[in-house]
Amino acid sequence: LQLLCPSLHTVCVPCMLTPSTDPERRTDLERGVDTPTMQSEVVFRDLDEADLPSVKELHRALFPVQYSDSFYTRLFAEGYFCLVGEFEGEVIAVASARAVDQNGQEARDAYIMTLGVREDYRRLHLGSRSMDAILELLRERTKAPLRRPP
Repeated sequence: LQLLCPSLHTVCVPCMLTPSTDPERRTDLERGVDTPTMQSEVVFRDLDEADLPSVKELHRALFPVQYSDSFYTRLFAEGYFCLVGEFEGEVIAVASARAVDQNGQEARDAYIMTLGVREDYRRLHLGSRSMDAILELLRERTKAPLRRPP
């Protein structure tokens, strides 16, 4: 599956989450890369309870939906997965997913629930890295038939 913007360009997930008609926001992705080593310094890891305040704040900033406390509690439940992207001790990206079982069988379907990058860290390919990380985690921990991109 390839995601396309209205101009039929392949887009990264942050662009999809925050579509913009502003030409400044549609410039080359490389334009925003001013610290080449930063990408390698961002660590994607499992959500920890200590991350919840940052993750809640990030969700409030990124999405027009008010998530209930039960949403965040479920992120620690069986069949739910959440990764955070951390840079210099701050949570700057989040990706959450859910694996769904079918009639008591092992989970064969998985859904991305939320995925986003803090606005001041966009255009550094972190949305793509977040997506790759959560898909890899789902491949490792579920039986969902997830294909690798070509």
